[in-house]
Amino acid sequence: MVLSAPLLLSLLGACAPTADDFTVTADLAAEVGTVVEVRWSSTRNVDAAVLRVHDDLGETWEQDITNGQATVWGLPPDSEVDLHVVFDLGNQEIMSDTVSVTTDPAPNWLPELLIDGDVDRALGGSLMMMSLIGSHNGAAMVDGAGRYRWWVELPGISAPSRARPSVDGRQVLVLPVNVDGSDDSGLQRINLDGSLGEPVVVEGQHHDFVELADGTLAFIVHSPRREGGVEVLGDKIVEVAPDGTQTTIWDAWDWIDYNGEQPAIKGEGWIHGNALDYDEETGQYTLSMLGIRAMARIDRATGEMLWLMGTADSDFRLPNGSTTIIDRGHQFEFLDGSLLAFENGDSDRASSRAVEYSFDESQPRMELLWSYEPVPSLYTFSMGDVHRLVGGAADGDTVVDFCANGVIHQVDADGAVVWSMLSDLGAAFGYMSFPGPPGSF
Repeated sequence: MVLSAPLLLSLLGACAPTADDFTVTADLAAEVGTVVEVRWSSTRNVDAAVLRVHDDLGETWEQDITNGQATVWGLPPDSEVDLHVVFDLGNQEIMSDTVSVTTDPAPNWLPELLIDGDVDRALGGSLMMMSLIGSHNGAAMVDGAGRYRWWVELPGISAPSRARPSVDGRQVLVLPVNVDGSDDSGLQRINLDGSLGEPVVVEGQHHDFVELADGTLAFIVHSPRREGGVEVLGDKIVEVAPDGTQTTIWDAWDWIDYNGEQPAIKGEGWIHGNALDYDEETGQYTLSMLGIRAMARIDRATGEMLWLMGTADSDFRLPNGSTTIIDRGHQFEFLDGSLLAFENGDSDRASSRAVEYSFDESQPRMELLWSYEPVPSLYTFSMGDVHRLVGGAADGDTVVDFCANGVIHQVDADGAVVWSMLSDLGAAFGYMSFPGPPGSF
């Protein structure tokens, strides 16, 4: 049998893949209306598939969707979003038809944000995640224009101190501050669609946590002991492995002398650990301890305290001989040759600031390199955070989070405010994290 040319071309055309061979759907998440669940199906064999996202702010990015499903989050609210999938069939590529969705506006329970300054320079182009404290506790991610890109309300926990994306990018992790240890709700695992996962509970966990590259979680945990007939709250670092195994890495009682006279906040502990960091390269933790005006560097493998900054036993001191480097500090970060920290100060001074000191582990002398203290002053009695921006127009700017005041300033090297964010009266912020520009996480 000999097929005519028109019939042969017709049969070949019927076998060639087209966009009609692929079904792509996009649905808004029920709890968070800026999250879109995208799925595709086909009878064709697909080697790889890439999802392309475009919103009406002009933001574009790509995500892998080879396995047939992808979660798109960090989208602007009340925005039209166009999505299509490019399918790699080995010998050719097929682009699906465009699917469009409109994201929801931000819910009314979120505090109103007042933005002032250079929006294009704000946050170095990154989105910012922080916990929210007030009549509605929760967590949110915002952009430099003050748009809410993601949110979750958490009525079942006390004031949340830390919110950050998980290492695998599949969840947001939120921890209550739990100063007095009465909140046993644990670390909340929030799926990107706003649904709740299984919490991670360690008795006495509070203030801060870090997640290691392998998914291990490390917490600041109360370590009570009776001294002189009263209970004194120390602190320890406890890890929770992915399989749930809990391991104490370090306990302040083993390394820091308690004499009953060290300054502390009444009812809030002797050590009052409040900020925790981990360096994957060195395998070392750093713990901020507001109660004794100190910081400690701890080796994860051995549990050894490598140095102590603050108290009479400090390994570091200022040019005037003082061993109090950070006066009642909270969050911090180590830069190239310096330490940047949020310094709350005490209620007598009633003024908080960001400070940067020279830092070299081999040199005990530290000098003040830079500071920012707003005028008029802001006294942040609870929490506080700092972050140095790198790259672009915002290179060298510092983001200062006056948490309890509900105020965030971005300042340049001269201390000039280039951008600011102010929340509704009564609403406070927790610690910050910076996942990156939209589509990068």
